[in-house]
Amino acid sequence: MTNAEGYRQDLLKHVKVTDITIGERFREDFGNLEELKESIKEKGIIQPLSITSEYCLLAGGRRLEAAKALGLETVPVIIRPLVDEADSREIELMENLHRKDFTWAEEARLVRRIDQLYKEKKEGNWSGRKTAALLGRGVATVARNLQLAEALEYLPELGEFKTADEALTVLKKLEDHVLTEVLVEQQTKRLDPKPREALPNAAVIEAQCASGIRTMLKLATANYNISDPLQGMMRLKASSYHLTELNIPTNLQDNPKTYNELLTSLCTEAYRLSTKNSWLIVWITHSWYAETLAALKAAGWDTSLTPPVWIKTHTPNLGKDYLAEGYESFFLARKGSPKIALPNKLNTFYSQPLTGKAKYNDTHRPVDLMEDILSCLISGQSNVLIPYLGSGATLLACYSLNFQSLGFEATDVYKSKFLLDVEKQARNLFG
Repeated sequence: MTNAEGYRQDLLKHVKVTDITIGERFREDFGNLEELKESIKEKGIIQPLSITSEYCLLAGGRRLEAAKALGLETVPVIIRPLVDEADSREIELMENLHRKDFTWAEEARLVRRIDQLYKEKKEGNWSGRKTAALLGRGVATVARNLQLAEALEYLPELGEFKTADEALTVLKKLEDHVLTEVLVEQQTKRLDPKPREALPNAAVIEAQCASGIRTMLKLATANYNISDPLQGMMRLKASSYHLTELNIPTNLQDNPKTYNELLTSLCTEAYRLSTKNSWLIVWITHSWYAETLAALKAAGWDTSLTPPVWIKTHTPNLGKDYLAEGYESFFLARKGSPKIALPNKLNTFYSQPLTGKAKYNDTHRPVDLMEDILSCLISGQSNVLIPYLGSGATLLACYSLNFQSLGFEATDVYKSKFLLDVEKQARNLFG
């Protein structure tokens, strides 16, 4: 309904509660109505409900429920003439945003519905950016709402998380896991051996490449053992390894007594497994600096008191309250008198850290860094032991340097991605 100047005029009146109908609504959780009921008892319904000319509720579901609970016969309403469903959804969203908060899932679904309706009205000439402008919200916020609303259709359990950020974090992890599974499946199909006679001449080289990659994957699968690292070490033959790398996960430090015992056992077992002249690398957790040094000495290792450092040539996360951490360090210990492969090498190593999806482990270090560290310490037919494999970067470095290597990891959460990295490395070698 419009006046002579063309402005919309909404009709204010009282209507019977029983005359108001409730159609499809995006709000599902009305929250605690007790405070609202007390307010209505004292002051009445200050803000009228919004309904259509057919008495279908647009906004004010909590006020209507409270009125019913109080036994009110009529409520104040604004009758709004509507053009289509898009109008009603806009009103529902805008009015509710300023009252009891939508759950993040309700808001996401409603934003998506508005976006869909406008795309239908504009016959495809509509975008998420235009939806953001329409609703007066940030483009990134609307994009997140659309992504979550779509995910809720096939993963409704996401709605159980308290915040949209929590749900989005889980969604990204799930998508990453699914993507990895798809890539592994494609890897299996891609490397499936075919009879040579069935291949055209142009594909023979690719078949030979695939054969080499399969051989490397078979080796990598055998090298990446899913087992408790300490128990795995205890099954190995003594005096077998020229270098051992210990990169103990920080989550094992939650129980100080247990972690200290583990640290002592690992250093002792690494000493048993090392050859007469060998090296040990232990990445340092600075809160455990003194205990790690004590465990190394107790096990018999001769340890340098000046730890080598990895200097990061680019630091993605700059500190706000402290100086940004631009390096990591490790203890370099030795058994016997091993000869360093690169004499006069400085104890500083330079490499750019991994970021984004390239880094799928908290301590995922670059392969080129591990190549530099290993190649300056050992050479020739050396055997390397990696009790905590994680991303498998040290295994990949060993493959590049032609070292024999073996390692353990408690779970298989990183193994599939590691094998995908092995294929990439193999294609560079055989391709």
